[in-house]
Amino acid sequence: MIDYSKLPDPQSYAEMMRAPDASGFIKAMAVEKDSLIANNTYDIVDLPPGARALTSRWVYKRKIGRDGKIKIYKARLVARGFQ
Repeated sequence: MIDYSKLPDPQSYAEMMRAPDASGFIKAMAVEKDSLIANNTYDIVDLPPGARALTSRWVYKRKIGRDGKIKIYKARLVARGFQ
């Protein structure tokens, strides 16, 4: 049996998809997407000529409870603001 709480958090989407507990992160991604839409976090607009959109990436985290077991899978979509 795999102790998921001992695994390192995935650093990329591809790494997350290879994780044995990927389904927890996939559900967390759906919750994050629904939250972004419900809170009107962004608007889809046409970019001005010559402008480039910022890219984004997913950040994943397993939240471990006091008993050492995973309580929550977190997935956050973040803008890569350094661009």
